[in-house]
Amino acid sequence: MRVPNSVISSNVTFGLGRLTTAMDRANLTIASQRQILTMADDPSALLQVMNLRSDMSYVDQLNRNIEMGRTWLTASESALTNVEDLITEVKLLTVQMGSDNVGADERQAAAEAVQGFLETAVTLGNSTVGDRYIFAGSQNDSPAFTLAGTAVTYEGDSNPFAVRISRESSVTVGGDGGAIFGDLFTTLADLKTALENNDGAAIRDQITNLDSAYDRIDGNISRIGGRGVRLDARTSILADVQLADTERLSSLEDVDYAEAAIELAAVETAYQAALSAASKVLNVSLVNYL
Repeated sequence: MRVPNSVISSNVTFGLGRLTTAMDRANLTIASQRQILTMADDPSALLQVMNLRSDMSYVDQLNRNIEMGRTWLTASESALTNVEDLITEVKLLTVQMGSDNVGADERQAAAEAVQGFLETAVTLGNSTVGDRYIFAGSQNDSPAFTLAGTAVTYEGDSNPFAVRISRESSVTVGGDGGAIFGDLFTTLADLKTALENNDGAAIRDQITNLDSAYDRIDGNISRIGGRGVRLDARTSILADVQLADTERLSSLEDVDYAEAAIELAAVETAYQAALSAASKVLNVSLVNYL
């Protein structure tokens, strides 16, 4: 029984079409540098790729959080170090003014200096990162402290800003200014009053309070250092995670160029052979028809 020419032509066209599709895919694989081009290629591998990319995106976000956290900690440490220096200067002045050999005029001048120290301390307490006040707790879109004369009011709360460093944990990088600065502002205000009143005993009483304020600030600086260590440790862990994810993603997606080139050459050879065979078959069929 003679096979109709239409059937022969259809079969030839179908076969060449399959080879053309295979060539297109081989070329696209090399051009895209990816071995998974559609869901149909390898659904399981593609799902793994999607999950890996999601994880890598989350790790990138955590790294950004950590960098922001470092910026906050650096700003906090700088501000509190300046507060320590300020307390040291005030203590030196207090010791000098506490001497019974100092007169009222000198103490009055010192009182004006202490007012300046108080204003500077409030300014340091209102330190910012960008437009955020680092010692205002979670209310960091407005100043942590307000000053009226010698009266200082804490406007923040006790929930310091923190950055997430993993799915399970965060690190505090801001501060509760009320707890950090404690009675420092009150001590400075009381010292100013004692100086204005020319009260040597009251002046000397503030030395212990200044020491306590210094110790409190120093303790907070130490805690900032510890938080920085936590951020560094997490950065190291995330670097390992990134490396592992990148290697796994590469194993799933990246093309073996040598293998891909061999596959393309094989498909092209098969296509040329099929094209030659098709030409002969169609010519023979046409002769038989005549």
